[in-house]
Amino acid sequence: MDFKSFAQGKGADDVKEANEASGEAVKLNSVQEAALKRKIKHYEKMSESELLQEFTEKVEESKLSGKLSPSDIDGFASVIRPYLNPEQTKKLESVLKMIK
Repeated sequence: MDFKSFAQGKGADDVKEANEASGEAVKLNSVQEAALKRKIKHYEKMSESELLQEFTEKVEESKLSGKLSPSDIDGFASVIRPYLNPEQTKKLESVLKMIK
């Protein structure tokens, strides 16, 4: 599934299932939900290469400011990896190599 489809609500059931399977409910208040919707609207217009460029810039900023460590990156990857299909896992590994 691509980000645009997810943003349009097509991934809501997948997220709900993953959320229920993890046993950890994620609940957003109205302010958080509004902020999330603004972010989705901003990013849904970007191509994959534009998203990747912005992502790598944000990662570098966070690494330089000491807000992101290699162990943080590994931890994030280990959390999301079980929810990815083989193609997504391959992309994740590629991105991890770029940002480490």
